Amino acid sequence: MKRLHINVVVTCAARKTKPASAQTRVKNLKSSTLNERFTEWSMQINRNNQNPVKAIDLYRGNSWSIIRKLQQHPKHGKMLRLWVVSAGYGLISAETLVAPYAATFVDGHADSVRPSRPREYTTADWWNKLIQWRRERYEVGSIADIAKNFPDQPLLIAISKEYLAATHEDIVEAREFLSSPDKMVIICTGAKKNGKVVENFLPCDARFENHYHCCRADLNARLLDSIVKSHRPWEISASKLRISYAHRLSKMPKVAHPKRARFDDLSLKEFITLNLLKRSVSHSNLLKLLRSEGCACEQNRFRKLFAKVKNELQKKGAL
Repeated sequence: MKRLHINVVVTCAARKTKPASAQTRVKNLKSSTLNERFTEWSMQINRNNQNPVKAIDLYRGNSWSIIRKLQQHPKHGKMLRLWVVSAGYGLISAETLVAPYAATFVDGHADSVRPSRPREYTTADWWNKLIQWRRERYEVGSIADIAKNFPDQPLLIAISKEYLAATHEDIVEAREFLSSPDKMVIICTGAKKNGKVVENFLPCDARFENHYHCCRADLNARLLDSIVKSHRPWEISASKLRISYAHRLSKMPKVAHPKRARFDDLSLKEFITLNLLKRSVSHSNLLKLLRSEGCACEQNRFRKLFAKVKNELQKKGAL
């Protein structure tokens, strides 16, 4: 009997185990139009392929620690076929060799694939360019291609809301290729659950953050881990999981004072850096944002790290 796998699609991570070179950072692109910008980018990453690393080993952070452990699990890992949504490389498998890079679908970030001005295209337009580029070399170049090649296998998509916006139409198309639309499950904390794939979203809110003792940024990975470890491939369906997880939420107390997960210094510095590169913001307002996302940090500690990161960015000319 043919083994049934679970196709898992996850968001890449800003944190990498190796630094990107100047040539593989989107912020150094000179072009502004979609076609010119993408052509410049694809040429740069084709040229800079020295010392490539497997995608599974490139990304780091709390969420990727969960994902990596799940993929390497002696029992559950054998069921997974892991894919990564990358703003720099497109859809890649966990085993794909890539050069360290810096590219994101998050607007306002220094390495956003969509420049702040002029905004002549969307992140979805960039994703479509990546799909075309990947398909020139590989059979699977999009999320829809996964569903087309493996229509009878469940498709779990654990993705951030920014990356959901970029890949939404691809996901909608993938749903049509599956032998049953019910085989697709979307885990996206903080996203509006509507549109053509509304029935495929897993219910989730801050009560799960308390339950798993994690911050919002890590909840997608926690829920993915929970589903894979508690359901066999043929048991995974959006309709059943919606009922199951809605029932679990109904049994949990309402969130009044959420338990906040603590960040290490490296994670906090990354959080501060990403936000300072987006806009001018005070340390107090940024601390409020951190806490609103379910994460904890003592005020004096955060103020010192904020000052240190801001000073480093100013010395580099990034601010």
